[in-house]
Amino acid sequence: MKKVLYTIGGLVLIAILIKLVLLGLFFQKVPVATFGVRQHLFGAGGVVDKDYAMGYHFSFRPLYKWHMLDQRMHVIHFVGKDAAQQQLSNNIRLRKTMHIRTRDNNIAYLDVSVLYSIIPDEAHQIVQDGIQSSYQDRAQSTMEGVLRAELAKLTSEGYQDTDKRMELQGTTATVLNTLLAPFHLKAESILIRGLQFQTEYESKLQDKQLQKQLSKLEEAKLGQFEEEKITKGMEKEIQAAVKIAEAEWDKLLQELRSTNEIAIAKIDAQTVLYVKTTKAEADRAYTESEARAKLLLQLEEAKRIEGLTAALSEPGGDYYNAMQAIQGLQFNRIIVNSNRDGAVDPLSIEDVLRRLLPQEKAGQ
Repeated sequence: MKKVLYTIGGLVLIAILIKLVLLGLFFQKVPVATFGVRQHLFGAGGVVDKDYAMGYHFSFRPLYKWHMLDQRMHVIHFVGKDAAQQQLSNNIRLRKTMHIRTRDNNIAYLDVSVLYSIIPDEAHQIVQDGIQSSYQDRAQSTMEGVLRAELAKLTSEGYQDTDKRMELQGTTATVLNTLLAPFHLKAESILIRGLQFQTEYESKLQDKQLQKQLSKLEEAKLGQFEEEKITKGMEKEIQAAVKIAEAEWDKLLQELRSTNEIAIAKIDAQTVLYVKTTKAEADRAYTESEARAKLLLQLEEAKRIEGLTAALSEPGGDYYNAMQAIQGLQFNRIIVNSNRDGAVDPLSIEDVLRRLLPQEKAGQ
């Protein structure tokens, strides 16, 4: 088993070695952010008219030579009065501050940064011209000449104006691109980073700038005063408008309140009228019902009396009346005198009836 594993490992290692040899022998790697330029070593082919991008490209080593040019942005900083030239990296250089004599004959110290790059699809022309190792030096010398000539076109006061300074940077870049084009380079931007004059003039300039700032401050104060006047006027107008609006709202509210009060009074009056009308109707209905009931009672009483009268007028009615009269009698004292002729025996109902009723009926 171990023998099989060793065999497989050996085959894999051999395959990797073969791949590396083939890649190294038949392919060329162009790194990231790099222009690859291929050159024939034999025959009249020379430099191929093509910039090769990042990646692997077929190339038999004994027949071709490759040149790698930096595709990134190149920068030259003109900063520091006493700084010596330094190559900070493959594409960044450091130079001394530019000494410029302005149009009004003052010495200005300018810190300037210039960004430039190789024009795409022209890297192979740099190799064809044989300047692949010196194009940065040529760019630097060209920039120094152009900057000294173009940056001297402003006066000392002109450099203090941002718009004029920006405009100068644009025109300088245009001139610089015209002179860099033969080297297949292009300036992307020029930035004036710092400005300083000689000590005596710098002191005067600072005083002058101070006076300008004080003048602008006074103008600002005057503007503030005018704005405050406008603001106060607007405040008064707003206050007046608010008072007018409040008065209108008060009037409207009062009108609405009066309208509501009138409506409420109407509703109250209608309610009172309805209550009185309903009560009067109820009283009338009650009175009518009560009168109708009394009438019915009276009719019933009359019928009862009529019936009673009719019943009493029948035979036996007198007897009934006599019985009622007897039941209603009350004797406080009874004197029994049997010696008196014709005396009534209170204990004899018949004797009482004989005296109360007619003789013919009493006998019955």
